[in-house]
Amino acid sequence: MSQNEIVVADKKRGRARIWLGVATGLLIVVLAGGYFLSGSHPGLAGRSALSTQRWEMRDVIVNLSDPGLHRYLRAEITLEYNSPNLTAELEKNAYRVRDAVIEVLRGKTTADLQNATALKGELLEAVNAQLQQGRIDALYFGELIIQ
Repeated sequence: MSQNEIVVADKKRGRARIWLGVATGLLIVVLAGGYFLSGSHPGLAGRSALSTQRWEMRDVIVNLSDPGLHRYLRAEITLEYNSPNLTAELEKNAYRVRDAVIEVLRGKTTADLQNATALKGELLEAVNAQLQQGRIDALYFGELIIQ
């Protein structure tokens, strides 16, 4: 092999290494971009993705509508949502949200409270009717005591 052939072969290997490096770099960039945009990483995509938030209502106490009985209900309710602006609206309109919950609960009898799923649905509907910036996705009872 002559000196010219060795130089040409070295240049070809050098170019091949450069192209291999460029291709590897592009592959890394594409894979990393897909990872961040998928939302599975708490970094860049996680900051713009919606996160579940909670707002608690403590000591909701109402008289129940049982005819001839003097019973009351005490509840602690947690509202769950993903709307980022909803916390401020809930704080601003806490009195309306609480009133809506009380209105629903004080119209219930002990028998009505046996179907928790229906009760949660009715409460969600009443609370969401008070909101304009978003909606409550789920409602949980931390405490539900009838006495």
